[in-house]
Formats: sequence, C-alpha cells, structure tokens
Amino acid sequence: MHEDPPRLSFLEYGSFLAYGASLRATCRRKIVGCALFKDKRVVATGYNGAPAGAPQCDEVGHLMVDGHCVRVTHAERNAVLFSGGRDLSGGYAFVTTRPCKDCFNLFLAVGIKNIYYLEDYRKEDTEEHVEMARKEQGVILEKIDSCVVRLLQKSLEFHQGPGGLLIARNKLTIEEYNPEMMDH
Repeated sequence: MHEDPPRLSFLEYGSFLAYGASLRATCRRKIVGCALFKDKRVVATGYNGAPAGAPQCDEVGHLMVDGHCVRVTHAERNAVLFSGGRDLSGGYAFVTTRPCKDCFNLFLAVGIKNIYYLEDYRKEDTEEHVEMARKEQGVILEKIDSCVVRLLQKSLEFHQGPGGLLIARNKLTIEEYNPEMMDH
C-alpha cells in the first residue's frame, strides 16, 4: 500500500510562508520575510523593502546610515502593518531572521507571544530583553531547526502525491534541479 507524503507541520508551514514572503524583499543587504498567524491561521505576510511607491534598494541602491540601510521597513513591521490592525494577541510570528530589538518590541506591543525564526542575526542586541519578556510575559522566541531545502523538498513530495500539482510521472526533486544546493 502506498503511503501519502505528510503535509507540512504548523511550524514548517509558518517557516515556509516566511521564506516565501522573503522572495519579494527589495533590499539585498539582508533578505527577510515574515508570516503572522492568529489561532494558527494566516493573518499577514511581509518582507523588507521601502514603503510602497518609494524608490526600492534593488532599483536605486541602499541608503546607508551608521552601517544600516534606512531606506527599508523591516519585514516584521510590514507584516504587522499589512495585518490591517487585526487582533494578534497570543499569535505567532515566523521570521526568516531573528528579529531586531525594535521588531521584537513591536511583536510584544501587538500581543504576539510565539516568535520563531530560521537564522540568527545580531542575537547579542536582544538577549537580555528577550529573557525579560520570557519571564514577565511568557513570550517564546525560538530558532527553528529547519532547513529551507528540506522544506522545499517536502513540499515537492507532497504535491507529487494524490491531488497534488505535480503528477507522479514528472517527479522533481531539489537534487535533480540544482545538485549544488544539497552541499550547503
């Protein structure tokens, strides 16, 4: 008997959506995506880029001040803005990169209690602040031990099963498409 490939877990799904949102990022200094959930339902996604209608880094270059590109709005802030003011209390945030102190504070301000990320970035900037939020507010900030390549592979396998977008005779794996990706 053939076993159907499993669907993505909630943590994998959130990570996958954050990764997908990052594909729209316009600042290449750090490509970041974010996905917000309330009651395990998608509320909004965001990516780092300049405000709508403003020149984007990938069009006109970076606007650097003290080693930071100030042209962009962070993915986390964009996701909160795109949520349209919906109640996010007790919600979840998935980010491709560990949130900076300002974005972490924004999540706390809108009531997000569960924050997951795929890679570290300037961890030392927020460590003490995060510890305080854990103790006082029960906030979870956790690095997900998940490889984007494995997520992509799992999504391909899922869609090669019954009802999927990829038919069985046209199986495609990440290795077949781009073998060098598996070396990382």
